[in-house]
Amino acid sequence: ITDSTHLTIQNLAYNTLYEWNARAFNSMGDSSALSPTYSFITLLNRPIPIQPMAGTELSDSTVNFIWSSVDGGDFYNLRVSKDSTFNQTLDLDTLVYDTTFSWTFPPGKYFWKVQALGNNFNYSYYSDTQSFVILLTGVDNNFNLPTEYSLTQNYPNPFNPETTIKFDIPATETGLKEQSVKIIIYDVLGRKVKTLVNEIFKPGRYSIVFHPQGLSSGIYYYKMTCGNYSNVKKMILLK
Repeated sequence: ITDSTHLTIQNLAYNTLYEWNARAFNSMGDSSALSPTYSFITLLNRPIPIQPMAGTELSDSTVNFIWSSVDGGDFYNLRVSKDSTFNQTLDLDTLVYDTTFSWTFPPGKYFWKVQALGNNFNYSYYSDTQSFVILLTGVDNNFNLPTEYSLTQNYPNPFNPETTIKFDIPATETGLKEQSVKIIIYDVLGRKVKTLVNEIFKPGRYSIVFHPQGLSSGIYYYKMTCGNYSNVKKMILLK
């Protein structure tokens, strides 16, 4: 190397320890002693997202994430957000000791990415960002629209591992106006444990599947609010 005190080397192997040292030469060919030897380790390779891929639409609220394994990756950081930049609140930020993970989300569009981590504190850059959409099954038929709000009893009840909740949004006096709907799950002490629905809906009949990951057996309540309408139902989780 001449007229420079740095060197860029490309295409090094991932997760590999390298050592280096240097010595100086003058125009007469004289050289200095070798510098001390230093070392560095290259980053892990990035995981490759496998499922769900960009634009996937899902009618089930449970999402099964799959990504490729990485040499030297002992666990993975999975992040999911409604914000494509991941700068706002994350909907999921968890460490996974496998290359698959399942989680339940309310309806909406989400973005996800995953990073490999090693027990030696090595890490990878995050994977390419993928997206998916959780849909609600609904009937949007002007000849079969509900005439009043309704929140039905979940079925089955008691339930394990999942149950279905149905609700109706009627047409209003002004026609097919979209309305904001919330369905929130509470424990027996009245503490909120999950926001199941927080979206805008057109008039129609809808259903959503609830998967109670991380919840223990017991009595829970789900409350629907839409405008001035409010209704609460009780459900029982048995594990």
